Amino acid sequence: MVSEYLGDFGKTVFGGHLKVPKALDRTLIGLKYAGTFVLVFLICATPVEATHAFVSTPFYAVADMKLFDVYTTFGVAITVGLGLVVVMSLFVKSAWCRYLCPYGALQGMFGLLSPVTIAKDDDGCTGCARCNKACPNGVDVAHASGAVTSGECMGCTSCVTACPKPGTLELRVPRTRIDPTAFGLAFIAVFTLAVVVAAVTGHLGAGLPPEAYRQMLHIAADVRLPL
Repeated sequence: MVSEYLGDFGKTVFGGHLKVPKALDRTLIGLKYAGTFVLVFLICATPVEATHAFVSTPFYAVADMKLFDVYTTFGVAITVGLGLVVVMSLFVKSAWCRYLCPYGALQGMFGLLSPVTIAKDDDGCTGCARCNKACPNGVDVAHASGAVTSGECMGCTSCVTACPKPGTLELRVPRTRIDPTAFGLAFIAVFTLAVVVAAVTGHLGAGLPPEAYRQMLHIAADVRLPL
C-alpha cells in the first residue's frame, strides 16, 4: 500500500511513471517468483521437528527480539536499500509489489490454483481500460479474455470496482458470483480463527517460558545488528 501511495505521489509530481521495457519487466518478475519458490522449497524441505527445535532455542528468541531493531534503528545497508525501494516506487508503478515482494509472489502462485477468479464478460467490455488504470500490479485486465489469469493478480477487485458496466467484471467461483466485501470478511474471519486456534492449542510462538524471554532480553540488549 505504501508503494502505491508513493507511486501516486510520483505520478502527480513527475507527470507519470517510467515505462519498463517488456523484457526487463518479465525478467524482474521472474526473479521475484524464482526467489520466492526457492524460499518456499527450503521451508517445506525442512523437517518439522528441526524447525520446532530451532524456534525453541535461546538464539531464536534473541533474533526474534532484535528483529524489532531493524524497523527502529536503520544501519547503512537498510537505509540504502529502503531508499532504493522508495525511488523505484516513485518512478515505477507498484515497484515493490511487482518486482520484490515475496508475499505478492506467493499470492500469485496460489492465485493461479484458486477456484476464485475475476471473470470477464467480453461482450460487455467497452474497452475503456479503467480496469488497467485501477490495477495496482499493472495487470492487463482490459485484454484478458473470459477471466483474469495473470499471476500478478492478487484478487483485490480494484478492477471490478473501477468498471463502469456492472457485471462485466465479477469475482466468482465456477458459475457463482461472490460479493467482494463478503469474501474479504470471510477471509479475515478464517485467518483470525486459525490464529486463535493456534494460540489456544499452544502452537503459536516459540514455546519458551516468559522467564526465559526475560533472560534473553538482557542478552539481546548487548547484541548489535550488522546492518
